Amino acid sequence: MTHPVLGFDRKLALSWLDAAAELSRTSGNVELRRRLRDRLRAEGLGITACGKTATVLARVWGAPTPSRAALRERATQLWLEAPPGQRVALHWGLAVASYPFLRDVADVIGRLFGVQGTVGLAQVERRIVERWGDRSTVRCAVGRAVNSMRAWGLLANGPRRGIYRRSPPVDVGPAIGLWLLEALLEGTPGGAASLPAVLGSPVLFPFALALTPHEVRRSTRLVVDREGLDAEVVSRRAAPAPVVDGLPGAPPSHPSRRHPRLRDGAVAAR
Repeated sequence: MTHPVLGFDRKLALSWLDAAAELSRTSGNVELRRRLRDRLRAEGLGITACGKTATVLARVWGAPTPSRAALRERATQLWLEAPPGQRVALHWGLAVASYPFLRDVADVIGRLFGVQGTVGLAQVERRIVERWGDRSTVRCAVGRAVNSMRAWGLLANGPRRGIYRRSPPVDVGPAIGLWLLEALLEGTPGGAASLPAVLGSPVLFPFALALTPHEVRRSTRLVVDREGLDAEVVSRRAAPAPVVDGLPGAPPSHPSRRHPRLRDGAVAAR
């Protein structure tokens, strides 16, 4: 039986993500990994740990696909403009867009916080095992994902070991809020979801998005289409067609036309 690749299997310090963001501005993907390895080695990590951790970091702030390249480019612009306290949202958006496993962990935690005040590591493990299989690597990766969220200030220790509280949500401005929706859609199967599901996604539990449906509809980077009488589906706006010999290529088909009717909550499902 072939198991899906976890990818996000290291605990990441916030300072390492900050370094990846800064280095990505002047480095291609290969150079970014090399410079991150050097940075981690200087901090005392072993050779193997440096290589694995640098690979995870570079996938977050690198741009291996055209759609993620556009997402990363916008994140880089926002990085230069955002208050330091809001920059963690950019790490989060790129990470959940890059790693379906981390997105699933966030989804489980966000859903649990929706019905209870604390979350147990065992609860998260049990639900992730149902999605990703009962392997020791899965359970270990869940712990590292949760510890990363704690290191980023997005989870707080609870009353006993293995129990966590939700940290105060990070307030983000409209620009970062809309970008987070883009990141969420980048990692959504089909690339589209109902507007209420996106705005209320449990994956975004660490953040307070002061966004209204009207602001989403007005975004130049998102497209909202009506389905039926009262359902609205949101997707990322397609990039302009490439210019070949001075002539624009054929415009891509509208993103929402490629997706079946979606239910509320489809954005968070695997």
